[in-house]
Amino acid sequence: MDVYPDLNAPIVVVMTESHGMAPEDIETLITFPMETSFNSLPYVKRVRSSSTLGLSKINIEFEYGTDIYFARQLVTEKLQMITPILPDGIEPPFIGPISSMFADAIEFTIKGEDMFEARDFAEWNLKPRLQTVPGVSNVINLGGYLKQYHVLLDPNKLLNYGISIHDVMLALKENNINSSGGFIVKGPEEKIIRGMGRIKSIDDIQAIVLKQKDGVPVTIDHVADVKIGAFVRRGSAGVSGEEVVIVTVQNQYNADVMKTIHGVEQVIEKVKETEKGHFTIETFYTQLDMIMKSVKNVSLSIFIGAFLVIFILYIFLNNIRSTFVVALAIPLSAIFAFIFFKIFNLTINIMTLGGLAIGLGIIVDSSIIMAENIFRHINEGNKKFIDALLTGAKEVGNPIFYSILILLAVFAPIFTLHGIEGKMFIPLTFAVSAAVLGSLLVSLTITPVLAFFLFKKKNSTQKANYLLTFLKKLYNPLLHYTLKHSKIMVVICLVLLMFGAGLFFFVGSEFMPEMDESSLLVDVLLPPETSLEESSRIASLIAKRVTEIPEVLKVIRGTGKAKGAEHSAPVNLTHSNCVLVPKEDRSKSINEIKDEIRRATDGIPGVMVQINAPLQHRINHVATGIRSAIAVKIFGENMNTITELAEETKKIMATVPGVTDLQIEQIAGVPQLQIKFNRQKLARYGLNVKDISEIIEVALNGEVATELIETQKRYEIFVRYKAEFRSEEHIIKNILIESPSGYRIPISEIANIVENRNPAIIRKENAIRRGVVQCNVSGEDMGSVVNKIKEKISSLQLPEGYFITFGGTYENQIRAMKQLTVVVLLTIIIVFCLLVVSFRSFKNALLIIINIPLALAGGMMILFITGNTLSVPSIVGFIALIGIAVQDGIVLVSNINNYRKQGLGVTEAVVKGGNNKLRPVLMTTLTTMLGLLPLAMRNVTGSETQKPLAFVIMFGLLFSTFITLVVLPTFYAAMENKD
Repeated sequence: MDVYPDLNAPIVVVMTESHGMAPEDIETLITFPMETSFNSLPYVKRVRSSSTLGLSKINIEFEYGTDIYFARQLVTEKLQMITPILPDGIEPPFIGPISSMFADAIEFTIKGEDMFEARDFAEWNLKPRLQTVPGVSNVINLGGYLKQYHVLLDPNKLLNYGISIHDVMLALKENNINSSGGFIVKGPEEKIIRGMGRIKSIDDIQAIVLKQKDGVPVTIDHVADVKIGAFVRRGSAGVSGEEVVIVTVQNQYNADVMKTIHGVEQVIEKVKETEKGHFTIETFYTQLDMIMKSVKNVSLSIFIGAFLVIFILYIFLNNIRSTFVVALAIPLSAIFAFIFFKIFNLTINIMTLGGLAIGLGIIVDSSIIMAENIFRHINEGNKKFIDALLTGAKEVGNPIFYSILILLAVFAPIFTLHGIEGKMFIPLTFAVSAAVLGSLLVSLTITPVLAFFLFKKKNSTQKANYLLTFLKKLYNPLLHYTLKHSKIMVVICLVLLMFGAGLFFFVGSEFMPEMDESSLLVDVLLPPETSLEESSRIASLIAKRVTEIPEVLKVIRGTGKAKGAEHSAPVNLTHSNCVLVPKEDRSKSINEIKDEIRRATDGIPGVMVQINAPLQHRINHVATGIRSAIAVKIFGENMNTITELAEETKKIMATVPGVTDLQIEQIAGVPQLQIKFNRQKLARYGLNVKDISEIIEVALNGEVATELIETQKRYEIFVRYKAEFRSEEHIIKNILIESPSGYRIPISEIANIVENRNPAIIRKENAIRRGVVQCNVSGEDMGSVVNKIKEKISSLQLPEGYFITFGGTYENQIRAMKQLTVVVLLTIIIVFCLLVVSFRSFKNALLIIINIPLALAGGMMILFITGNTLSVPSIVGFIALIGIAVQDGIVLVSNINNYRKQGLGVTEAVVKGGNNKLRPVLMTTLTTMLGLLPLAMRNVTGSETQKPLAFVIMFGLLFSTFITLVVLPTFYAAMENKD
């Protein structure tokens, strides 16, 4: 089981770390040569990159359908060619693990009095144990303090002793070695010889000899303080203002997430017992909760729908045996569908179960028509039992076959969808198709056999059906009236059609309705120069305010980037997970809670907030690299020009109604202290840029020299100047450099030190720099908002070589709408062709096809009335409606044609055919509608994507039923009488 089908795009992530390197250097020296090479790979759809302080991250997005392992192989081969041309001193580029959009299987926090101990426990005790759990691909720790051994140098003492930073680094590496001396044989035994020279403690580090001066050894403790410190943090985590360690356990690609979660939970429970009193471990997110809740909700909808369907069957058939024969199609068709799930490796999720729920009323249609027709023939008493049974079965066998064939043909074009919409709705369509195919087999084989055993003469007495009698009293006068006034029906149909078509311009559009997952992701963005400490403080303040909202249970924040994580978040960005009261237990909507969160964050200077649903955030982040619903992407060369254009665009977008969470994706503004070397002065003192650069990099930024191993734990030994020699600009200017001739020269003598503001992060798409102005939508539909934005920014003057495109969720919407428009048109053509083949009559096919536009008009009306939008689910509902709407028409026209062949006149055949098929048509309509009713009316987790689809089918069928029973016979008689 899973929450959703496999929504993963074939994306390969390549990361390169270079501790402390500026974003401009990262872009020029690392990102650019790599991304241009990746762009030349086959099947590459798009290459996105980000260059930030010390990290290059490149996302290579392949075409949907590309095998992820093949894609990784292509990237690996290209990396082998690129790596030799990258700068020296950087970490080798590496490919991130095969991650899923829903890779985060379970997340929990670790609290402790000492955050060094908490992080150490998470890193070296818990992480190795979790990585042994089957299905776990990665374990990421964020927060706390990662232990290091710091060698903090005094530059004055280094100069006094004539020792360079390079000497210290080399000494540490050379004095941290174990050696092998082979073995000796002593009598019958062998003894292994080992030289034990690895560093074991701070004392060992302090005792390392750097040089001899006047016969006295100079050790590290003469020139440096050695102490335990923390890895330079670029991320922190907290819950309700308290510092914690967040542990994220990721699931392997295509692994069973439920088994993974159960395995992780077993480890956590054991750890809780052994570490009781030392650490507090609390799980705040697990996919298992979402899986069970979603599956439970959809399953309950299926059971309620099945009960309603069986109730309607009994009301109309007025016979328990007949009801049993028809109702048996539900479990048998479902079993057939589950067999197909197993064969084609589909999981049970809210989309596949939703497909069964949608097909619930449809799968009994064939059995209704078959059983009702057999039952009617038997009760007429004109033939022997077996003859009546065979006549009834043969009479509707062909129409049933073609109606189901058309329905399956209608769903076939949906399988051509690609992208997120294809990944999401193909499993749903597959589930419906498998169940419908199963219902066809049941109706043509099992239903007649059961009828043979259960509809025996003595057991099949027809009770008086007062409901059917009442309905026929209403139906017959109406049918006779319309037969005499066919022109009025033409006018009514045209008015309904025009009204439905007109509503198209008033119904909004969006990609997918936002799901209420009882959780919200709140991104807090501060000015780019904000430090990690300040960013964490403000994020904690916001978390406290948000927690005061009654519907918010808990806020877990993660500021900046975790070591080894794929996300390249800067320290001024905080991702907060707001855990809400379950949807079923609160009265406020998700949009009302969003507004309250926005009000809670108002008034804090420099804070920009963006709120997204988790699913939308993941889809946007993986598919487009942008967190928001709408993104205006500005491409060009100069980052300052892009920033200016972004500011103008933001002002324009702020005037558009419905725009919320408006912000510019931060580009420029990070203060830099730039040391610009004067090459003439360097030459005068006999110095090289490399000599000074090494001093600057190690002294100010720090560098790992080697590592200290404690049993299985590995701690870095980090070399750097003491804080008092690197914390102020005037101190940095006075750092002394020793020339080859022995002169001690301050850096300010050989370089100009200037302050500048440069990009915090440089983002590119297909090797072109870009900036983004992004927003979400509130109170309006996305399509209308985008159209208004496009209209207003069309007046923006762009310099030569600069251009604008739209992205975010809107990018998915445009792609999906183009595909689905083609699918709808193709579906109608397929249906018409199959109708012509079925009836061998263009005229009959044209009669039945009239159902489709009027049924679609009914679906459009209900979208307008309920305030739903034209989205991927509603369009899939329209496609399904096309197939369902023609089913009853096929059976009715076939029945009228049979009466015509028996010699009846046109009017008599039409009236008799309409009366005979009144019950099966109403039954199939009501069973389909009531089967969908729980999906349409229940306000539970996961219902948002199914409601529009259910509404469209239900109310489209209302129109279709009227057309089938009234309009179609009227037009049939008019056309035949004219001939």
